[in-house]
Amino acid sequence: MKRILGLALLLSIGFNAQAQDIKTLPINRLIDNPTAGILNRGTWDFDMVLYSNGGVLVGFDVGLLDRLNMGASFGGTNIVSDVKPEWNQRPELSLKYRVIDESVLWPAFAIGYNSQGHGRWIDDDVDNDGENENRYEYKGPGFFVVAGKNYILGNFGMLGLHTGVNFNSMENDDDRGMNFYVGMDKEVNNELSVLTEYNFGLDDVDTGLSRDKGFLNLGVRWTFAERLSIELDFKDVLKNRRDLEGRPVDNIAREIKITYVELF
Repeated sequence: MKRILGLALLLSIGFNAQAQDIKTLPINRLIDNPTAGILNRGTWDFDMVLYSNGGVLVGFDVGLLDRLNMGASFGGTNIVSDVKPEWNQRPELSLKYRVIDESVLWPAFAIGYNSQGHGRWIDDDVDNDGENENRYEYKGPGFFVVAGKNYILGNFGMLGLHTGVNFNSMENDDDRGMNFYVGMDKEVNNELSVLTEYNFGLDDVDTGLSRDKGFLNLGVRWTFAERLSIELDFKDVLKNRRDLEGRPVDNIAREIKITYVELF
C-alpha cells in the first residue's frame, strides 16, 4: 500500500509539473512575428484569430522534437458574416528550429520559415502594373533568424527582448528585400502580460500598400488558465497602411487571439 501511495504521489507531482511547464512556456511568437521560443517536445498549441472584415485565422504548432516545431494555418474574411466567405489563397506552413539555447550571457537563436501573413488576402492590381499582388495585407515573415533573451526583474516579473531578420520570397515581387523587426514581452503578474513589436517594413515600401513608417503593434495577453489565453491586439498603431487606391488608412486595427496549449 505504501508503494502504491508513493507511486501515486510521484505521478501527481509529475502531472502538476507538466501543467506548470505549459503555463510558463516561453512565448513562441509575439503578435505577428516569431520569437526564439519553442514548444516543448510533445506539446501543441491551437490559435484562433478574429480580425477585421469578419476574418478568422486558425492554426496550430507542434513540438515534434526538443528543438523543432512545425505548424500550419488557414483562414479568410467574411467568415463571421452573412455574405460568401473569401478564403485565403492557400494553407500556410511554418517551421522553426532552435539552434542555440539561452544562457546567462547569450540569447537564444532560432531559424525558420513562416509563410503566414495577416489581414485579408489581396488579389488586386494595387500599383496598376497589370499584375495582381497576391499577398496578405501584412506580409508574412518568410525565412527568418531571430534572437531572444529573458530577464528576471525581481518583483517586477519577467522581461523578454526579441529581434529578428526576415526575407519574404513568397508574396508579390515588388519588394523582396531584407527586413528587420524587434519586440518585447513583459509580465504584469502571473496572468497578464503586455506585448509590443515593431516591423520596419523594409520589404513593403514600394508595394503601394504602405508608407515608410513601419508597423507598430501592441497587445495584452491574459492567461487565465493553465492552458488557455486570450489576447487583444492593436495593429498598425502608426497608421502605416494604404488602401487599394493608395489612400492612407487612418484606423488602428483590433484583433482577438485565443490560444490553447496541450500535451500529447
